[in-house]
Amino acid sequence: MDEYRRRIALCTELYPPSIGGQEIRFEALAKNFAARGWSVSVLCIQHEPSVPLNERRGRIDVRRMACKGGYRNPPMKWMRRRWDVIGRYAFWMNRHLREIDPELIILNQWPLLHAAALSAPQRAHAVIDWCEVRTSPFYRSVQAALPKRVKHNIAVSNGVAAAIKEASGRDVHVAPSGIDADQYRAKPRRDRSGLLYFGRVAPHKNVEFLIDSFETLCTDGYAGRLTVAGEGPSLDSVRTRAAASREAARIDVLGRIDE
Repeated sequence: MDEYRRRIALCTELYPPSIGGQEIRFEALAKNFAARGWSVSVLCIQHEPSVPLNERRGRIDVRRMACKGGYRNPPMKWMRRRWDVIGRYAFWMNRHLREIDPELIILNQWPLLHAAALSAPQRAHAVIDWCEVRTSPFYRSVQAALPKRVKHNIAVSNGVAAAIKEASGRDVHVAPSGIDADQYRAKPRRDRSGLLYFGRVAPHKNVEFLIDSFETLCTDGYAGRLTVAGEGPSLDSVRTRAAASREAARIDVLGRIDE
């Protein structure tokens, strides 16, 4: 690593080729810092055994902590992630941060424990990126405490920023995810039709509300279809809601789409 370049570490549970909203967000952050001349290191968890532990993705140094059992396959589904791996990752990340000695540390909100494990000197130049808000007592306590342990907090939206500020009393800046339009191709608007939801089908995503909104659009004359693609704990309830909709014939719930 070039010691004369400014160094930044991005610490996040998963990173491409894993697919997800936070993976996309942190890859964009990494690419933008690299384009501005920073020396970028990403510290994450190996999501599949076939993914290399260390690699260069363009100008970005990606380091993954080994996880042979599958990070996203805990012994009980309600756990969502392997808690033993989260604990190991916090210590592993800390060791690599001491080696990299970055000027700036940006931590994904998940998997939480890594932010709590930062040393006092590390906290002085660390930022937590908040992507969502949870309402259970445990998560409310986390959202109140963790923002106070770092120098700054950022959030993906105004709503998330307001909720974290209310919970913690700390200022939270909004850093919306950008889109590089050059990466996307689309037919002319006149040739396009329909709405697509593509992501996890979980309670906090509120896909049922999307179906409510689609029904309202149809009442107002909308002629397209609604497609829901993805899986998650709310998939069965979303399928039930879609089947009961007065627009059921125009709603497709596909379930899991492979990577």
